[in-house]
Amino acid sequence: MDAANVEFFDNMYLGKDRNQQEGRAMRAEIVRLTVEQAPAEAFRALVKTGWHYSFSDGWTTEHCAVEFWDCDDNPLPTEHIVKT
Repeated sequence: MDAANVEFFDNMYLGKDRNQQEGRAMRAEIVRLTVEQAPAEAFRALVKTGWHYSFSDGWTTEHCAVEFWDCDDNPLPTEHIVKT
């Protein structure tokens, strides 16, 4: 999987009231971590949520929820991409 195959839901981090440079930097970090932490069979990804904490991780791990698909466009399990 490569960075060109990572997309974002909606206008995440690039809304009109946001600093565009910071938003692009945030997206670049998420893309890098998504590629690094993607399942081996992943071909493309969609970042569904930005950085957040959740009950499922005991409120301790900052992560993004990312959906993945393989090269045949079959969905793979949604993964939490962990901020490192």
